[in-house]
Amino acid sequence: MSLLRGFLLCFAVSLFVPASAPAGVITTVSATAGPWSYVPGGLNTLYQYGVGDQSAPALVSAADGLAFVAGDVLTVTYISGLTNPYGLACPGPWCYTAAGSAGARNNFIETSSGTYMPSYFIPSSEYDIGDMALVGVFADSSGALVGTPHNVGIGPTSLIIPAGATRFQMGINDDIFSDNSGSLTVNVSESSSASPEPSTWALLASAIAGMVLSARRHRKS
Repeated sequence: MSLLRGFLLCFAVSLFVPASAPAGVITTVSATAGPWSYVPGGLNTLYQYGVGDQSAPALVSAADGLAFVAGDVLTVTYISGLTNPYGLACPGPWCYTAAGSAGARNNFIETSSGTYMPSYFIPSSEYDIGDMALVGVFADSSGALVGTPHNVGIGPTSLIIPAGATRFQMGINDDIFSDNSGSLTVNVSESSSASPEPSTWALLASAIAGMVLSARRHRKS
């Protein structure tokens, strides 16, 4: 009886231990990179930001060894690097990590160019996004956005992979990109959800029923 109880305890605990994340993919995000591209009247036309001088986003996809299974957890972690919005060398004044500056940029226009920053499109639940902060978004193979963008920051930031996503794109929260300097190094990894499958719950229920039956027989004897 004690052996069965021990087995059930270990089994139940193992159900809720998150699957260990793989080493992940190391990638570099340039200070001039926007988190997504847009084409007026075409790709992501409803998600225009800045003056249009951003370079292509940094991205990770299945080609980098990630599965991009819907429901899996994608974890993004800042490793190192600094960016500067004035083209100055770092370290030095106005150099920022993936957290960006202390001032928040969210759902309003308040930039020198009079245009939106990427943070305009990030949900209010992720407010307080600084200039030069690291932001990201899931996309399909064409670069079309899947879901809403995210404030990644320093992290580790864990995001659920939505259906239809085949890549995760990253860039800087800014409106004028061509005069930026520096870059950020980040790690991106994927792990399966920690929630037990229905079949696992069934196995646990069966084991508990067996323990109860064994206890009843023991009392009768």
